[in-house]
Amino acid sequence: MILATSAADAADITNWFLSKFPGADTSLVLDANYDVSDTVLTSNNVWIDDDNDGVGDDNYYSARIGLTNAEWAPGGYFEAIDAFTDTTCRDVYEPLDRMDRCSQFSTMLRFNIGGVPVIETPTFVRFDLSDPVVSDQYTAHPNTEGFSLLMGGQFGTPTTLADFRVLMRATLLESYVDHDSVSGVIAPRCGQHVGLEQWRPFGLSHTPDSDETLAGMPPVFGTDTTVHDALWDWLNVGGGGRLDIRRLDRDLGAALSGC
Repeated sequence: MILATSAADAADITNWFLSKFPGADTSLVLDANYDVSDTVLTSNNVWIDDDNDGVGDDNYYSARIGLTNAEWAPGGYFEAIDAFTDTTCRDVYEPLDRMDRCSQFSTMLRFNIGGVPVIETPTFVRFDLSDPVVSDQYTAHPNTEGFSLLMGGQFGTPTTLADFRVLMRATLLESYVDHDSVSGVIAPRCGQHVGLEQWRPFGLSHTPDSDETLAGMPPVFGTDTTVHDALWDWLNVGGGGRLDIRRLDRDLGAALSGC
């Protein structure tokens, strides 16, 4: 089993390390790093306001594609840090100006896309819905990605931590339902970036179990769990077999749950 936290998640995923050993009896645990999916961005109508005039100038989905391409281009950030990604993926998507396909977790943790092999290793994701580090890209204005303002809709308001929770929660549910490799997801709301290395969010803080694959389904009470117990159950199914975990903090407006 390979465990990765925060920036190390990106190293494992973007380097496609596990895809080189498709027959290996292994599993991957990702903690404290994920990206909002393309479909969730578009369905929630997230825009950017470059000139701070209160009107969105471009949808964030398109802008993020451009930003990622620039980071991989000569003279870009990824060249500066000598980064690399799977050459098969790059050969297909760089000519199409879609290097986001080789960089974003919510895309790469899927089965074959456009003839490009992606990671099929059974994967468990732990992500805090109030992560103070990752959420900064959506709640700090101007934000760390260089855009002046992220907003809900072309004429909407600046995105908040509550907005981020909605976006990330929908992304994690989508990953669990649509991505065969993601067979376990737990998303507390403790405001704690790292979970595997911190005893309270890992072994003490409980997360309610809510089965909300379909909108409006009631939460299942009495089955709260910790990250430790959820991960243990997931591994004991058989090295990361399909286990209906999906424990996501169900109440986006209430106080922090179990933290």
